[in-house]
Amino acid sequence: MVLDLYVAAAFSLGGAAYRFFSAHPDPAAMPILSLLIALALSTYAQCLFGLDRSSSAMVRCRLLPLKGWEILWAKDAAFLALLAVLVLPLDPLTGLTSGLVALALGHHASVMMTAPMRRWRFSGSRLFPGLVGGIGGLMMGFAEHQRGSLYFVAAVALWAASLALYGNVVSSRA
Repeated sequence: MVLDLYVAAAFSLGGAAYRFFSAHPDPAAMPILSLLIALALSTYAQCLFGLDRSSSAMVRCRLLPLKGWEILWAKDAAFLALLAVLVLPLDPLTGLTSGLVALALGHHASVMMTAPMRRWRFSGSRLFPGLVGGIGGLMMGFAEHQRGSLYFVAAVALWAASLALYGNVVSSRA
């Protein structure tokens, strides 16, 4: 996640500088940059529990007075807050739509698949879930930009359904 954050921040700062300091910025660049930021951060969506797979981490989850969906919500909220800040100067709805879809699709890989992950390494997921989450997020984000905010609402619904479904799985395992 460390390298992903720097790439996303570079896109955000570069895009904001282009938007505010260019004499005639191309409006088509803003949603594309928002999608690139969401794509750069989307790898985190596949490994939300990457470092929490140890037995002591699962004991901590059992001791918390939280339901599974609340644990997922807390992890998702951090991702969405960071994404919102980075896409705010560009095209927020497009970026957030893409990020919500990446989270919704990434919940499966985060909860159901155990990928080996080491601290400070740029890895932790599998190729197929990453491709599905990234491409799905790009498609919905682009559709939101082209067709309107109904796709944002659909992304929120998909994410909420995924949160409920995989929250139950987290509750049963923790």
